[in-house]
Amino acid sequence: MPDRIMLGWTADPATTMSVNWRTSLDVSKPRAEIAEAGDGPDFSKQAKDVEAESQTLKTDINEAAFHTARFTGLKPDTLYAYRVGDGRNWSEWNQFRTASAAPDPLTFIYVGDAQNDIYAYWSRVIRQAYSTAPDARFILHAGDLVNNRDRDNQWGEWFYGAGWINSKVALFPVPGNHEYGSGPSGDREVSAHWRPQFALPENGPAGLEETSFYMDIQGVRMIGLNSNAKQKRTSASRLEKTTRQQPQSLDDSYAFTTPSIPPPAAATTRLFASFGNRSSTSTKWTWCSPGMTIPTRAAIW
Repeated sequence: MPDRIMLGWTADPATTMSVNWRTSLDVSKPRAEIAEAGDGPDFSKQAKDVEAESQTLKTDINEAAFHTARFTGLKPDTLYAYRVGDGRNWSEWNQFRTASAAPDPLTFIYVGDAQNDIYAYWSRVIRQAYSTAPDARFILHAGDLVNNRDRDNQWGEWFYGAGWINSKVALFPVPGNHEYGSGPSGDREVSAHWRPQFALPENGPAGLEETSFYMDIQGVRMIGLNSNAKQKRTSASRLEKTTRQQPQSLDDSYAFTTPSIPPPAAATTRLFASFGNRSSTSTKWTWCSPGMTIPTRAAIW
């Protein structure tokens, strides 16, 4: 049966949603079904079938298949029901609401460092957070989801602690130093669990896809900076180039830019932000502290 069901975005949150989940290696035709949610059970008669992509992951405990289904062509600010499976064995029907296409008020949950005694304490934090903000559009997790990047039991605790919340609210995670370690070549590498488990934008610097990225949602630009790949300020400088290459998206429609920088660089890294309309000749440049929300109509890096 499907488990570790996780929502995420790789494209526009107003018209798309992606879902990841895990199964045994026996599943050969993973798929999902989606329909606009209704008051009764008849919505399922209108469900659309979506094929999923798959990859395998061998961990310190077992080997499993991870699947990703991408829902596209959705209506903004609309409640959808979906389930995942293989055509015979299905998850329950879960629900999510797409983002608004307009710069409407936005609520999200910010957490970080689940890391230690994960099931014992992370479960308490995330469940209370969701109870306090049940209409949150997404959850921003600023690194150190686990303590040991390749311990599958720790990832299991992280998923089990949040339970069905993961299948209802999209996650916007940025890897922390505990999601990194030395690979076979000696270079720092992100956990092998990262990409199979999460569906994230690939609009960041080359080589840092799904670990450095940005996402625009309801008038807010969320930027995740991978400060752990080389333990230097390369991610920020590369993302500057990425955002500069897309001036059409840096206009007055984005009133706030919120960077998320996981530890350890969060304590030392500085961000250079430009304030002002890109069509204006007047621009204010300033150093700003990581983690702050910055009213800007331009770029941040």
